Amino acid sequence: MRYRSVALFIVGGVLLGTLTADPLAAQRAICESAGRAFDAPPDAFDFLVGQWSVDDDVARVTVTPAFDGKVLEMVWKATSGPYEARAFVGLDEAGRWSQTWVDSSSTPFFLFYHGGIESGVPTLYQTEMYHESELFHRPGEAAFVCARQRFAVQDDESFVYTFELSLDQGETWGVQDRSVFRRR
Repeated sequence: MRYRSVALFIVGGVLLGTLTADPLAAQRAICESAGRAFDAPPDAFDFLVGQWSVDDDVARVTVTPAFDGKVLEMVWKATSGPYEARAFVGLDEAGRWSQTWVDSSSTPFFLFYHGGIESGVPTLYQTEMYHESELFHRPGEAAFVCARQRFAVQDDESFVYTFELSLDQGETWGVQDRSVFRRR
């Protein structure tokens, strides 16, 4: 288990998260801060609001404002099968965009991301790092992996989402998933 304790609160429309006894704090700090400067305008992720079809309808995503528009709630549902996930995106107490994600799998997982606008692209970096074997099922390898989500807005009706991993603390990135979102 990556966390000894996790507390997630939405207070007054601000997403607050707490991780305690984090043995990977130094590795995580490298992933989060390696040369990254973010703009965090309050409307940075407003383009997400609406109903979306993912990759020609393999999933449907609905994003709605919550808490007077200070937080966005994302509901992801597979069109075949019972898989569902939820995320909350909002400005955190440090003025960064933050996202927390949980799914309906038999062992729900929690992921935490922080970011904003990086080089004109809405980008969120994972704040918890995985041992490489957790992602790639390579027993015994001790590398740590950074992850990021990028949202390339095409127009008012579509955007391209990429999920990328880095094995070298953010020096280089490899695309693990690429999905096209189209407004329904």
